[in-house]
Amino acid sequence: MRAATRRRLRRWALLGASATIAVLVIAGLALSSAPGGGGPAQPGRDALEYTEGVGSPVDLMASVDHRPVGEFIDYSTTPPTSGPHWGTPEWADCGIHEAQVPDERIVHNMEHGQVVISYNLPNEEDAARLLEVAEGLPDMESWTVVRPYDKIEEGAVAVTAWGVMDVVQGVDEDRIRRFYTEYARNRFSEETRQAGPLRCTSVVS
Repeated sequence: MRAATRRRLRRWALLGASATIAVLVIAGLALSSAPGGGGPAQPGRDALEYTEGVGSPVDLMASVDHRPVGEFIDYSTTPPTSGPHWGTPEWADCGIHEAQVPDERIVHNMEHGQVVISYNLPNEEDAARLLEVAEGLPDMESWTVVRPYDKIEEGAVAVTAWGVMDVVQGVDEDRIRRFYTEYARNRFSEETRQAGPLRCTSVVS
């Protein structure tokens, strides 16, 4: 076989191998982005900006530094959506909490891209319905903290992420789900913009 012919064959073989690799890479990307494909389902998008009509943006508190555990912090909103908070590892486990969880701990969760559902529902049926809705959120055990909270009006549910809040009367499933879909895994805080959102562990306590 002539040398020129051998060179042409080697070139075609290399081109064929490169094309095969490209097809496999593209297929892998398509599968990973398809619903239910290429890994665990995510609870919505990796939010980079607020969505108009979903919750209301809240002015961020200037300081986001870590404080000693147990120190009281005076937040600018109730419930808070940003500001100083207790330091590592004092953030709350994700999941459903039967007891109230301090604001100073919860803010740390929101700093890492998680959503907090705070409720003051004296009616047991309403409370049970809210927990049912929360348990149905995709991957909620990694991205949501649910807690009773007596600092808001009776009958109210407040859904918060870093710098955004939605307060509803009763259990508005559509608004809760939409807020969670839009803002779970958000990159609103300086820390999440730099390092990305972080999952937390799950708990029922």
